Amino acid sequence: TCLHPREAATRPSSCGRAIRGVELAIADAAGERLSAGETGEVLARGPNVSAGYFRDPAGTQAAFREGWLRTGDLGSLDAEGFLTIRGRLKDLIKSMGERISAKSVEDVVLEDAAVREAAAIGVPDPERGEALILFVVGAEALDPAALRARIAARLGRARVPLRIHQLEALPKTGSGKVRKALLREPAQ
Repeated sequence: TCLHPREAATRPSSCGRAIRGVELAIADAAGERLSAGETGEVLARGPNVSAGYFRDPAGTQAAFREGWLRTGDLGSLDAEGFLTIRGRLKDLIKSMGERISAKSVEDVVLEDAAVREAAAIGVPDPERGEALILFVVGAEALDPAALRARIAARLGRARVPLRIHQLEALPKTGSGKVRKALLREPAQ
């Protein structure tokens, strides 16, 4: 995608429109195309999009559907074709029959000026399917009850974390991405 600087002011959360020769679509879990404004998996195809993974037919089959690359990103397209990324499919937590976007919980928590970083994960839970666990980094001791109340007010009770852990820092890759797999191990 490309977002021209003159468009960035009116669409600050968008990453732009498909570049020339590339098609974008949004699909649900069954692969059905979604309408403008609906959130689903971002699909891409075009001559500059990979045709598959080198010597990995199983990986290619999993990542491609009818010529479309399944990006693993959650996003929406508006009526003019501007793409907004909403999160990652792997960051969906399935708890009590609900599909919870980890990013939506993290975004609400990060509105608190005392919270510097947040990461929400799902861990196996016999009653819930997955339990939502939240890790936060703050300058001072944070009030878990206040964080839970904010999440409940904004997102509903189903999206309130079962546990909240305050850390001094979140584990990250060299490029700065949170290593959620490392958070899952001690949380289980």
